[in-house]
Amino acid sequence: MARRLLFCTPLVVLVTCPTPADLHPIQWGVTPATVKIRLDSFWPSPSAPMIDFAAMRGECEQTQVWLRSDGDDLYNVTLDMRDVGTLGVATWHLQQVLSVNCSRDNASTPSGGGWWPDPLLDVDVSVGMPVVESFMVQPLMVRACIPPDAKPGKLSGNFFLTGYRSSNLSAPPFRFTVPVKLEVWDIIMPSLASESALATLFSFNEKQLERWWPGAWFNGSALQTMSFDFLAEHRIIADMAYLSQPRPLEEYVALAERGARWMNLMQVDAGASMSTETGLLPEEFVGRVLRILRPTVEALRAEGLLSRAYVYGFDEHGVEWNASIRQLFGAIKYEWPDLRTVAVLNWPSMPPDMPLDVWIDGYNNYSPEKEKARQAWTAEGKLYFWYWCGYPNYWPWLQTLVEDPAIDARLLFWLTALHKIPGLLYYALNKWADQCPDDRPCKPVTRLNNTARTDFNPATWPSGSPRANGEGNFLYPGAEGLLSSIRFENLRDGIEDWSLFHLLDAAGGSSSKFIQQVIVSGKEHYADASRLELVRRLTAQEIVDRRSSGINARPKWKELHVQV
Repeated sequence: MARRLLFCTPLVVLVTCPTPADLHPIQWGVTPATVKIRLDSFWPSPSAPMIDFAAMRGECEQTQVWLRSDGDDLYNVTLDMRDVGTLGVATWHLQQVLSVNCSRDNASTPSGGGWWPDPLLDVDVSVGMPVVESFMVQPLMVRACIPPDAKPGKLSGNFFLTGYRSSNLSAPPFRFTVPVKLEVWDIIMPSLASESALATLFSFNEKQLERWWPGAWFNGSALQTMSFDFLAEHRIIADMAYLSQPRPLEEYVALAERGARWMNLMQVDAGASMSTETGLLPEEFVGRVLRILRPTVEALRAEGLLSRAYVYGFDEHGVEWNASIRQLFGAIKYEWPDLRTVAVLNWPSMPPDMPLDVWIDGYNNYSPEKEKARQAWTAEGKLYFWYWCGYPNYWPWLQTLVEDPAIDARLLFWLTALHKIPGLLYYALNKWADQCPDDRPCKPVTRLNNTARTDFNPATWPSGSPRANGEGNFLYPGAEGLLSSIRFENLRDGIEDWSLFHLLDAAGGSSSKFIQQVIVSGKEHYADASRLELVRRLTAQEIVDRRSSGINARPKWKELHVQV
């Protein structure tokens, strides 16, 4: 039987399995997906001796099962999930956590470069990973996706961590039992098309993807369809803010079928030159924009989809562009009053008569004064979203670079829910898309010597000045399509958490008192995976209690002991 060695760190359990005297021990454990496990970790923290999931119907949850061998390389390591029994209510996925070398660009504070975990590569459960290096910790990302029609309840079972100590697979395999618990809450995740879902204006760049997958990527291709589905499964639509012209109508129809509520038609100010004398754009420029938009606007109206469309422009422009913004967006609203206008403008306040429907501001700009400006803006029936970017890139601000804490990506959405912000924008999910062959080779992520180390350069600008790893790159190019990452999976979990908090507020509760147990501002938060999960489960319990009893339920604060 396995020995459980308990350490002083809360929820740290190192499972060491007995072995014959001539074999080196293998240790394993289960660590939340909000923790990045580096290859040279001694043991990750926190760790537990079992998988313990709890989720809404329609939600995905994930964790990491890791192992380490002190002396032997391991081969064909896998988590056998084929005999799932009652756990089969969920769809289970297994991925190897790969690492990228961050030694060149290390703008993240603190970084230190070296190998950092991020890309996720699907694992064939029947085959496993080729090699796990000795004295290195190898995580496997385990994901359970619950269908919306699943029956609520508590389930349990066992998976098996197996592999070989020899590359010729001649010796008997090792086999460790990994207990699994799964609780399905009687709460349904809102669909992407629902107003109860967070608006995610995250740009997915399709430009030049045919260079990465020659002959396989084109409009309507199986690979494009698979990629659109992959993003929608992560509650993100394959939108793009920086379009020089509208997409083909069939792409907008395809996105709408996946639940899109926000589909950009065009970056309307691209190539604009403002007069220094009048502050206006040339009238012929404005007329050209209207002519380009007209056929697509009319086609979308005929399809009943214009209410899901918007135009984008004036990205992070200063207040000196006020007249140009009024001119161009005003002309668009005059032609099509129901076509939404969206802009990222880091202004102290926004004039209520600005012909702008959605004002997007940096999350790090939030302050009591900005909240007053937001309230004045939304009082006019307009929307206020947040965005984040590569700055501020220093602790304790939340950030999402490769070397930053994985939990930061999730906490961004908790902060968004705390302030009841209904939408978030991020400028690029795959900036690498149009960088080959000039800035990087058109080569998908490849393992080095079949290990967890890869040859993909995580630098955002590989041929430019050192700046950051992973800014604008949450996805990776795989041999057969897009690869996810630890950071991207935490985005999905954060988006799902936002809906959970929204559902509590809709049930008459107060999500703020839960969220503030973990985060109160972009610089004041707990990087504590165990606390985050406890608060998440207490939130779900209050939703269930309120719906079942019809009275105000009280949160079980005594389980938390302390507040931020």
